[in-house]
Amino acid sequence: MTTTPVFVELLAIGFGTLAGVFLAVAGCFGYNPLDTNHGLFELADPIVWLVPTLTLAYVFGIVTDRLADRLFSDSDKEDLYRTFRENHDRDRDRDRDRDRDREHYRERYYHLRRTLALHGSFLWANLEYGRSRMRICRGWALNSVFLGLGLSLFLLGCASSFSLSGPRLLIYIAVVVVGSTALGILCRKCCLELNRSEYNKIKRQAEWLEAQLPGKGQGREE
Repeated sequence: MTTTPVFVELLAIGFGTLAGVFLAVAGCFGYNPLDTNHGLFELADPIVWLVPTLTLAYVFGIVTDRLADRLFSDSDKEDLYRTFRENHDRDRDRDRDRDRDREHYRERYYHLRRTLALHGSFLWANLEYGRSRMRICRGWALNSVFLGLGLSLFLLGCASSFSLSGPRLLIYIAVVVVGSTALGILCRKCCLELNRSEYNKIKRQAEWLEAQLPGKGQGREE
């Protein structure tokens, strides 16, 4: 995957995290960035904020992507195991060998990825597009939490700026919580579907590609 798509992918993730963190900090200090007297655009021209915004978004994108990867790694490994195991009945009866089998399938998965990367550049490029979408959805599953918390704190800290109080404020916060939760669930569901689709595509396409290579079967990892 080239540098530009990776940069854009991390920005797509990082902007969500940056928005959540900024709203949380602004709420804690009771600062309204849209204020006509002391708002961000009143303090400096919008172009001045461009470079620091892009830089912070990129850094937050890297951090959020890594956090999401660690957070959802167990379920991703389980999906890989379910996709690559070859004998369901045997695997269910051999719980004591499951860790060894998981490692075997994981190595098989990486072997097939290498096969596609080396011998199927078009297929690999198509898979990389799917992986990019999966990582963005995975990052936004975590961003939904940051945005929900950040926007809730912002509403609490800046309620007076928007003439919000009592039941009306609670309704707005409830809408934010429900909306961010729905966004998180939707993003996580999309991430799971894209991840499973990627595992299946790699398994089918790389095994087909192996069969087309001269001396097929040679060097295949068992």
